[in-house]
Amino acid sequence: MKVIFILICYAIAFSPLYAQKGRAKDNIDLQIIKSAMDDLIVFEAVLINKLKTPQLFYYEFITINRSQGGNNTSRQKGSITANPQEKTILSTSKISKTQDLIYDVRLFIYQDDQLLKSTLLSSQQKKASAIPTIPKQSDINASHQEAALSTGGLIVDATRTRAGRDFYEMFYKQWQRIQVTTSLTIEVKEQFVRGRNTRIMVYVNDNLVYVSSIQPRFDLLEERVNIAVPRVIHYIQRQKKINNDLEKGDQSGSGIF
Repeated sequence: MKVIFILICYAIAFSPLYAQKGRAKDNIDLQIIKSAMDDLIVFEAVLINKLKTPQLFYYEFITINRSQGGNNTSRQKGSITANPQEKTILSTSKISKTQDLIYDVRLFIYQDDQLLKSTLLSSQQKKASAIPTIPKQSDINASHQEAALSTGGLIVDATRTRAGRDFYEMFYKQWQRIQVTTSLTIEVKEQFVRGRNTRIMVYVNDNLVYVSSIQPRFDLLEERVNIAVPRVIHYIQRQKKINNDLEKGDQSGSGIF
């Protein structure tokens, strides 16, 4: 009976917190507003808090600009307290206008280390699309059909805890230093397991390439990242070789008419 009483107390204590997160997810609107200024295109990341109380949010605003002159990725992060029923500008980014310009702009909103909502504005879309919670598989599949977003492809953060977030940050920084050329989408996912541990999974175009349990310790996270990055590179190189071999086979033909 004592155990049951304790469980009931926990449920009563934490249920309002989970309910609040659910309400926050359902009562925020995200917008990426595009405008022109001289020879620049300006993007504004906007959040609208439809709740009756102020809410603290964390955001990540990513602008990927690809043109003949090169590929540039801008990542802006921060936190902000959004007042109720107000339009809040989170961040602004600018890119130069070019004839061959291809851009993808993404806005991610977090609360208590959990991804609540995200939205995408792409030069290959007619308008931005809102994606609730963690990016859906359909959205990731759609991005595969687009041209390369940057030299290193698109890396999607679908982690849920601070340790998972740290793994993603370390993975991303190491990936940027290596500068692998690919148009594939890399997704870092996280799954809860017993205790303080969680499970990290790295997917490349929906294919599981790396999986491991992690703990909130820097040395252990660094060790996992040092294994995950080479494994992803090896997978990408292998896929590139397979595609090249298939293309050569198609070009040579069967010789039968």
